[in-house]
Amino acid sequence: MRVRGIRTREELTRRGRAGVLVVCLMVAGGCSSATAPTGTQASSPSAPILLSTGAMPTAPTFTPGDGSTPPASPSEGPIATIATPLSTPPAGTAPVVTLNGPFGSVDRDPSPPGVDWPDASGLQALDTYVHSAPLTLTLVDPDLTFTAWTVSVFPAVSPTSSAALEASPYPPSDPELLRVTGPPRGEWLLRADVTSAGRAAASYFWHLSVPDRDPPADGHVVVPAPHAFLATGDARVTGVPGSGCYVGACSDVGRTPPARDLEQLAGTPGGTLTLTLGDTSRFVRWNVSARPVGDTAPTPATLSGGRNRAGVSHATFAAPGGGDWYVAITMTFDRRRGSYTWYARLTIP
Repeated sequence: MRVRGIRTREELTRRGRAGVLVVCLMVAGGCSSATAPTGTQASSPSAPILLSTGAMPTAPTFTPGDGSTPPASPSEGPIATIATPLSTPPAGTAPVVTLNGPFGSVDRDPSPPGVDWPDASGLQALDTYVHSAPLTLTLVDPDLTFTAWTVSVFPAVSPTSSAALEASPYPPSDPELLRVTGPPRGEWLLRADVTSAGRAAASYFWHLSVPDRDPPADGHVVVPAPHAFLATGDARVTGVPGSGCYVGACSDVGRTPPARDLEQLAGTPGGTLTLTLGDTSRFVRWNVSARPVGDTAPTPATLSGGRNRAGVSHATFAAPGGGDWYVAITMTFDRRRGSYTWYARLTIP
């Protein structure tokens, strides 16, 4: 069985020796280091910067196909999962490729033939959190491996100078993933030209938004989870975070915070409440429940709940009746970033 996704060293340490292999795979510099070549090259809209290129010794034999692709996996669930076998698409079909990084995991279907560089504005900008971020490319179909690849970046806004960077396939003899060091600060289009055995070669694109933030010395990037906001029409409170995981980093508060430590939101009976994330990102599942402050009943009242595979930027729902309410909010982020629980206090006269 094949392990996919990203976990932190702390989480893997808690899980025991079985996590050592994944640390080697996913954490930059964990088991082998990639050395950037010296020198720089100037990039321009007509000259992408080469990040990585490679090929396995044996060239694959392709069977012509219809160019269709299997459906991308839903953008939901935790960042670290055990991949289950997928049905086998026709031979010659180009695979679905996933880019993994501090922004989560984003599946991409093959680009239409003849498209060298798409318009960056048509692609979701993915915040890498740091420059030179550790990125990986994986195949959605767990039975496939890479046989040839070229990874390059293109300045999406203005020409920028950068150095050619190395990338490492793992395992070297039959790579299931490609580990790539991301580009420097700026707006970039990342292009991956990928071939896998028995499948058509194809190109894939992602839009990277790289801030001017240095990566940690050990290369282990930990991205803080966004805030959760609960709001009425003219006021809002920030939820107190509880337990959860975000892009592989997990925390456990041990117990729920007491009501006296929660921000109080004043509402009206039957009024509208809105749930959002502080970074305006999307979520694919949510549940909001409430119980009277001081009541430890095991079954609180559900105020709102839902699921949307495409993700939503907000959820609106009716406030409960009069009372002092202890509110629990659970959301699952899109891009397989994980899920978190927050707590807030709602007062209805």
